[in-house]
Amino acid sequence: MPDCTSRSHPVPNARRQDQAGAREGNRKIEAKAVARILDAKTRAVVGHLFEWNTGQIEPKWTDDIEREDVIYDYA
Repeated sequence: MPDCTSRSHPVPNARRQDQAGAREGNRKIEAKAVARILDAKTRAVVGHLFEWNTGQIEPKWTDDIEREDVIYDYA
């Protein structure tokens, strides 16, 4: 039976700190709005464009209806 106090004996279900940090870089944790999405005809705000901590850019529509004829206002 291995000695449970030795350093070579791993602790079950324990995450190493460097592994935890690496995983957070791949998870969506925080996003910031980088642009307003405007309807091209009415100029009404129909959503916002968000950039996540992973670098992924994703639209969020105000009424959950995706549109194609839009303007991205980065002001």
